[in-house]
Amino acid sequence: MLCARCGAEQAVDIQSCTGCGQDPTLEGRYRLTAILGSGAQTTTYRGERLSDGVMVAVKELLLRLNDWKALELFEREAAVLRSIEVEGVPRYLDQLVIGTGKQQGF
Repeated sequence: MLCARCGAEQAVDIQSCTGCGQDPTLEGRYRLTAILGSGAQTTTYRGERLSDGVMVAVKELLLRLNDWKALELFEREAAVLRSIEVEGVPRYLDQLVIGTGKQQGF
């Protein structure tokens, strides 16, 4: 498991991160299990929704000051994903705006 705040690897089912001392889950709703890929401003994680064990993909956007275009594109991507209902394409589940995370922009 990866800490949603600092990125440190953790044992599963711990209450606080050994690296930063915070709750390692994402808003107490998702557990991050691995990094699937990353780019200049985003990182995508494999995760698990804690309420029912559903496997999810979580995409993190690193916002830089006044980078409104990146936010617009990220929100457009989320809107497209919400509208897709095709077998074999993961279903859009949730959107979180946190302002924390290992890069201060989860």
